[in-house]
Amino acid sequence: MDTEEGKVSKPKSLPLLEQLSIQTKEMTTRLRRLVDGLDNQGEGSAEPDLTSPSDTTVDQETIEKQLELLGEHRDVIEKLLTQPRVLGVVISTLSPTETSGASAIVSCNGRLLHLQVPKEIEVHSGEIVELSSATEQIVGKVSLLPRGRLGNVLQVNDATICMVQDGDFSRMVFRGNFSDGKEALEVGDRVVLDDSGSIILSNLGRNDQRFRTTEFRPVKWEDIAGLEGPKREIAQLIFLPIKHRERFARYGRKVGKGAVLSGPPGCGKTLIARGIATWLAAEFGQSDVEDDGYIYLSATELLNMYVGNTEEAIRSLFRRGRAHEKRTGRPSLIVIDEAEAVLAVRGSGISSDIEKTNVPTFLAEMDGLKDSGAVVLLLTNRLDIMDPAVLRDGRCDRKITISRPDRSAAQQIFRLNFAGMPTELSAEEMAVFATEDFFSDKYPLYDVGRISTKDSTVFSLRDVVNGAMVAIGVVDRAARIALDREINSNQNSQVTREDVVTAISAVHQETLTLNLENELRDFVHDFADDINEVKKRVQIRK
Repeated sequence: MDTEEGKVSKPKSLPLLEQLSIQTKEMTTRLRRLVDGLDNQGEGSAEPDLTSPSDTTVDQETIEKQLELLGEHRDVIEKLLTQPRVLGVVISTLSPTETSGASAIVSCNGRLLHLQVPKEIEVHSGEIVELSSATEQIVGKVSLLPRGRLGNVLQVNDATICMVQDGDFSRMVFRGNFSDGKEALEVGDRVVLDDSGSIILSNLGRNDQRFRTTEFRPVKWEDIAGLEGPKREIAQLIFLPIKHRERFARYGRKVGKGAVLSGPPGCGKTLIARGIATWLAAEFGQSDVEDDGYIYLSATELLNMYVGNTEEAIRSLFRRGRAHEKRTGRPSLIVIDEAEAVLAVRGSGISSDIEKTNVPTFLAEMDGLKDSGAVVLLLTNRLDIMDPAVLRDGRCDRKITISRPDRSAAQQIFRLNFAGMPTELSAEEMAVFATEDFFSDKYPLYDVGRISTKDSTVFSLRDVVNGAMVAIGVVDRAARIALDREINSNQNSQVTREDVVTAISAVHQETLTLNLENELRDFVHDFADDINEVKKRVQIRK
C-alpha cells in the first residue's frame, strides 16, 4: 500500500479495507509517540498513564503488543488485496519437450488455453486448476465436488473423446479422467459436464432415479382375478413367445413390442402390468424385479416446459430398457400410464401441441426396438384421442380392453380377497353373497326416464363397479369393521354378511357424491335418443 507524507491511501471500493487502513494509521502514530516517549523518558519519571492519549511514557511490553496488533492488521489487508484466482478444467496434458517443460490444455471461461505446468504441480485430465487472474498461469489445484450439466453417453469413440446427449443436442466431448482406460465409460452412463460442455467431470453411472418405483409389489399372474380375456391376450403376445422361442422362430414370430391397455380407472390395468413384470423376473430366474426391469411412470412425469426435455426423457426410457436387456438377457417392461397426455393425436391442440414432437420421438424409439429389447405397455382411459400411428400394428400390436367386472369376475375378486381372513362363511360363500348384494337393485344412483316406456331405467352401483371398488372399497372396509368390533370387545371376531352389506352401503353413499357424467354417458349410449329426463338419487345423510 503506497504512502505519501505519512498518509495511508484509502481504497474507496472496499469499506472494510478502508477502515483497517485508518486503524493501522492511528496505531502507527500512537506507536511513534510511545517510542518517542521511551527515548525522552528520564530518571524518576512517573508510571505511564495509558488511558491518556497525551502520555508518552511506556514500557517495552506495551510497544510489543502494539506491534503485534499492527502486524495482524497488515496481514488482513494483504489478504484483502490478493488478486482473485479463476478456475479451469484440464482437457489434456502434454509431455515435456527439449525446449519447454510439461504443459496442459485448459478450458477456462469458454476458451482453450495452452499453459505451462509448474514443476511442483502434477496435473491430469479432468482436474480443476487455479489460474492467476493477472497472468492466467497455473498456480495450484483444487478439489471440488463436480457440478455442471447432466448428459448421457451415446457413443464411446476412442480413448479421449465420446458423444454425449446434452439437452436436445449431441456433442463430442473430452473424456477427462475417463480417458485412456483409466475408468470405465459406457453407453447409457449419466455424466456431469463442465460449464462449457466440453469435458466430462464425473460419471454418475446408470442410477437414474426418475420413473422408478420405490417399492415394487410383485403380483403373481394367477392372483389376477376377473381378467381372463386380457390375460390370455397378454400371454399370447409376451409369455408364449418367450417360453417357446424356437417354435415361434420357426413361424417367424417374436415377442410383441407393446400393447395398449384401455378401460375405466380401477379395473386392473396397473395390476396386469405388475403381473407381467413379476412373471418376466421369475421366468429369467430373478428373485425380484430389478430397477430397470420395471419402469413405471405417469405420462405427465415426462412433460417438461423446456423444448426438447420431454423428447429426451422418452429416449432415456428406451435407452434404459435396451441397456437392461443387454445386461441381464431379458426384456424390461416400460409402462406409461395416462399415455394420452403425451401421445395424443398430432394437431389436436391437447397439451399445447407438444405431441407434434413427442409422438415422432416415441415412434422412432419403438421402431428401433430389437427383439425383446423392451416391452412397452401404454395405459389409457381415452383410447379415442391417441395418435393412430402409435396404435398401429408393429408398434402396439394389441389393443386390449379392460372392461368393468361382470358378476362372474366380481365373484372371483371377492373370493380372492376374502381368502385368508376370518369370515362368517367360507370364502366362496362370502363371495357369492357379496356379489348378489352388490349387483342387486338396492343401490341406485340415477333414474333415467325413457320416452318409449313408462318405467325408468335405473343406473346403479353395479354399472360403475371396478376391481378396486370390490377389493378395497368393500372387502377392506368390511374387514376394518370386523377389526374395530374385535378391538372394542377384546374378543376374536370375523367378517360377517352384515359387515359386507354395511361396506357396500358406504361405497354407495360415497359414489353418489362423485361426478359420474362420463359413466352415465356410456350407460345411455345405446338409447340416448330415447331419454326424456335424468334424475339423481338423493344421498342419505347419516
